[in-house]
Amino acid sequence: MINFVNVGPGGTFEASGDHATEAAEIDALFQHLSSAGEKSLVVHFHGGLVSEGAGIEIAQKMVPVYEAAGAVPLTFVWETGLIETFRDNLQNIHDTALFQKLLKWQLRRAAQRFGGFEGRGAGVAIPMSKIEDELAKPRPFASYDDLATGKGAAARGGVAVTEADLDVLKQELQAEFQADIDGDYTVIAEVDALAGRSPDAGARGLIEGLKTAKMLAAIAYRVIRRHIRGRDHGFYPTVVEELLRELYLADLGAWVWGRMKDKATAMWLPNDGLSGDERRVGSYVLEKIAALQTTRPDFRVDLVGHSAGSIAICEMLRAAAARDLAVRVNTITFLAPAGRSELGVAELVRHPDRFKQFRCYTMDDDYEREDQLVPKVYTRSLLYFISGVLEPDEVDAPIMGMMRHASGQGPFRNGPAADWAAFMTAQQRLVLSDNTVIDPSAVAGRRTSSRSHGGFDDDGPTRESLTELLRV
Repeated sequence: MINFVNVGPGGTFEASGDHATEAAEIDALFQHLSSAGEKSLVVHFHGGLVSEGAGIEIAQKMVPVYEAAGAVPLTFVWETGLIETFRDNLQNIHDTALFQKLLKWQLRRAAQRFGGFEGRGAGVAIPMSKIEDELAKPRPFASYDDLATGKGAAARGGVAVTEADLDVLKQELQAEFQADIDGDYTVIAEVDALAGRSPDAGARGLIEGLKTAKMLAAIAYRVIRRHIRGRDHGFYPTVVEELLRELYLADLGAWVWGRMKDKATAMWLPNDGLSGDERRVGSYVLEKIAALQTTRPDFRVDLVGHSAGSIAICEMLRAAAARDLAVRVNTITFLAPAGRSELGVAELVRHPDRFKQFRCYTMDDDYEREDQLVPKVYTRSLLYFISGVLEPDEVDAPIMGMMRHASGQGPFRNGPAADWAAFMTAQQRLVLSDNTVIDPSAVAGRRTSSRSHGGFDDDGPTRESLTELLRV
């Protein structure tokens, strides 16, 4: 009997690797559930940016967790790309001479607008040697972030520019970057080549230099504005994010994230008029669940989503409601959810009738900031990277699993971030992995100790909590 289903291209049964699921295998599983003494099905969705092989490994790894709870496990293997590809691309971009040059320029010019750097006051130019010393550290500029976010940060560190200064700031930055370009004119050709532009040699010069300086000034402006508005992810990570968003999204492969979200939706599209492998796997399973619960109203269904698996669950709930399928969900569990807060609000917060219980296991913000996606290159977690780079329409996009966005402070006092935070923190729904020792007397089902975004399905206390939470 199968314990995972493989979701192919477009959410269909079509093979896309070494494994493919047949509709008959799903039929056999649900025939077993309808006739045997089974009482519960746990449907698990692994995270995004996972290969077919890794997804199957996760499926097998979760079997004993759910079987110990007395449930039948079924994992959706929806092969959504490779996290290794993102990491490799990010490392390769970081190692190019152009990125290194632009990164140092951006760090130096932005640092001039902050107090406390190397004991200097705001407005004082930072020697390039000091920037290079910081970049050689395991966590560049980490000590500066500690200074800027501590008590009295405005006096000792942090941005020294106000909202009222922003109009003048752009002009200042453009002049400063023009001076940098005048000292190294090769950067114009390098930026043009990166963008795929081939202007006439005669056109290169003053006009092209001004365009490049304006573009670099816009990047630094956004970095500083994010700090002013409380939307930064730390000094160094924010500079990296804005450089990537401006110049490197195509090279990074950021389109993979959008394609993954498309697949999370496509797998639940109706199968009306379709046959064979062109049918959608998610929709096929969803209809089987609805039929099973019609004949067995007491049959329990629980959903678990890790990282982008939370997006797949939200899309499943949306599809079931749109088609009026009578699917009754007992418990929804998110592990470090990577979906947008607004998605969680739309599909869970506003529809409490869709499930009986919710729980979220995630890291506190200290762990999130320490979990380096690529050491020295991007020194925050994957969720920070999604929020700061991969979500195209909003920088610092509120993410369900990020406690930064659940703070209820500053820009997150209202809107979807606040609504999601209020829901997640109510009724003991939230279980945090933080730097405190797990209380031995903690209620079963309320323990987690993962210190990395991808570590929740390997973390012993989290696995034990899932077994207890979902016990039949």
